[in-house]
Amino acid sequence: MSYSHWILCAFYALVPAATLFAVLVRARRKRSFKPILFFLLSCISGGIIGAVLAIQYGRAVAGHVSAAQVMLAGYFCVSMMLVLKAFNWGLEQMTTSLFGVREMPKTSPDVLASPTPPDSTAPQIIQPPLRFGPARIIAAAVTRAVVLFTFGLPYVMALVMLYRPRALGEDPQQILGFGYQRVSFNATDGTPIDAFWIPAAARANTRSEAHWGERAVVLCHGLAANKSNQLILAQDLVPNGYNVLAFDFRAHGGSGGQLTTFGDLERRDVLGAVHWIRAHRAKGSQRIFGVGASMGAAALIAAAADPGEDGQAIEAIAAYGAYDSLGGLTESIARDYFPRPLQWLTLRIALPLASLHAGLDLADFSPARESQQLWPRPILVIHGHNDLIIDFGHGQKLYDAALQPKLHLWIDRADHNSIVADPDIARSVRQFFDTAQSIL
Repeated sequence: MSYSHWILCAFYALVPAATLFAVLVRARRKRSFKPILFFLLSCISGGIIGAVLAIQYGRAVAGHVSAAQVMLAGYFCVSMMLVLKAFNWGLEQMTTSLFGVREMPKTSPDVLASPTPPDSTAPQIIQPPLRFGPARIIAAAVTRAVVLFTFGLPYVMALVMLYRPRALGEDPQQILGFGYQRVSFNATDGTPIDAFWIPAAARANTRSEAHWGERAVVLCHGLAANKSNQLILAQDLVPNGYNVLAFDFRAHGGSGGQLTTFGDLERRDVLGAVHWIRAHRAKGSQRIFGVGASMGAAALIAAAADPGEDGQAIEAIAAYGAYDSLGGLTESIARDYFPRPLQWLTLRIALPLASLHAGLDLADFSPARESQQLWPRPILVIHGHNDLIIDFGHGQKLYDAALQPKLHLWIDRADHNSIVADPDIARSVRQFFDTAQSIL
C-alpha cells in the first residue's frame, strides 16, 4: 500500500484525540461545558452505530465478530463522524463569511444601563453593519447543505465500500465434515493471512485415481464472506482427491487489515497462499489450481497473471460470478440502483475517495485485462443470468476478453449466491480441473 494509505490510517487514529484537545481549549475559552458535552454525545452515538453495524455484519455473513473488532468499528465510526462534524463546522464558517451573515453581538446589561453620554470623549467603536436578511441566511444554509451532500455523502460511501469488520466462521469439520489444519502465512506485502489446509479425503480403494492427494486448489472467497461460509466450493474437491487451501482475504475472517480493495491488493494474498503451498506442501501440490467467487475470482485472476513463479504456478482457474473491471462494475451498480445525482457522486467523488484511502486507483483494476496474461492456461467462467449483484454482462465481458483455452458455464435462473452452493456446478468445476491442460 502507498504512503497515503498509512497517512490516512494515522489520521483516523488521531482524530478523536485531536478533537478532544480542540474541544477542551474551546470549552476553557468560553467557560462552558457544552463543547465537551457535544463531543461526548458524538463519541457515544458514533461508537454505538459502529458497534451495531459490526455485529449486524457478522450475522449477515453467518459469523461472529470479536469484541476487539466491535470496538475498533465503533472507534472508526467515531472518527468518521468527527471528520464530518469538522467539515460541517468549516462550511458554516465559510458560508457565514461568504454571505455576510453574522450573529447579533451580545451586549452586557451594564452597558445597556449606563450608555456612553453623547458628549463623551471616549473613543467610539463603530460596528460593521449587521446583515440579517432572510435571503442571506437561506442562501448560506442551502449552500452549506449542497456542499455537505456533494462531498459528505460520497465520503461516507467510500468508507463503507472499503472498511470491513472481520467476522469469523466455523471450521471445515463443522461445515462439511472435512479434517483440516489451521495454518497461517503472510501475503507478499506482509499482511498476515489465516487459512485452513484441508487434505484430500482417504482413498476408497487402491484403484483410485493415480494423482490422488497430489493436486491442490486455492479457494478464494468473495467480498463480505470468509474462508468458512464459502467453503462449500470445496464440496466436490476434497472427496475426489484434491487438497484445498481455504484462506481469509485481508480485512476478512482471521486475517489482518481492515480495508478491502475488491481484488486488487488481494492478489498478494493469493500469491502468498500459493507460495506457502509450494514451500510447505510440495508433495500435495504437484499441480495447483484456483477457484474463486466474485472478488476472490478477480484476485485469483490477477494473481495468476503475475509473472513470478508463484503466479505462473496456478495452472487453471474456475471463476464464479466475477466481473470484468471494477470501474465498469461501479458504474453499472450506480446506474441500476442509484438515482441520477447519486450516480455522478459515486463515480466522480466516492470512487476517487475510496481510491485515496486504499492507496491505489481502484477504477483501473481490470480482471478482464489481467485474464489475457493467463495464456496458455485454461479458465472456466461461471455466471448466473439472474445475478443482481454482478450483472451477467460483466461475466460475459470477462469471458470474451480471456484468451483460449477458455470455457463458460452460464446458469439460467441462478443468482450471485446460488451458483456457489450448487453441487452440479461444483462437480463441473472438479471435472474441469481433472482435465485442465495448457495448450502448449
